[in-house]
Amino acid sequence: MIEPSTRLMQRYEVPGAPAVVLFGGNPHRRDAVVRFLGPALGVTVVGTLSEAEGIATLEALGERVGAVVIGGRYDEAQRRRIRAFVARTLPGIHVAEPGVAFAYDDGELVADLARALEASATAGDPS
Repeated sequence: MIEPSTRLMQRYEVPGAPAVVLFGGNPHRRDAVVRFLGPALGVTVVGTLSEAEGIATLEALGERVGAVVIGGRYDEAQRRRIRAFVARTLPGIHVAEPGVAFAYDDGELVADLARALEASATAGDPS
């Protein structure tokens, strides 16, 4: 029998795919969301645990970022700073806010991100 990994996942990598940056606060929830979103969307997902870590990740990934998710633990001031940073440095990148902009539901989150990633891919496609 294969033992399941007990190591918490913070990154799901799909080479060449856009990256979704998750601003989270709980390592166990981050693990679940990273494991769920990566395969569901076929994208790289990088989970962070603080505003500062998330901003640093956005800076490091740069143009590879396809979308951002702000988790439920962030207050409105943090959300404003994150949205402003994304608007200033990654114009046009979608910021998903489950529990704020729509119901906190995995299916809703996947649908929201899929729409945003598709729109982003279409906008960048000259055909």
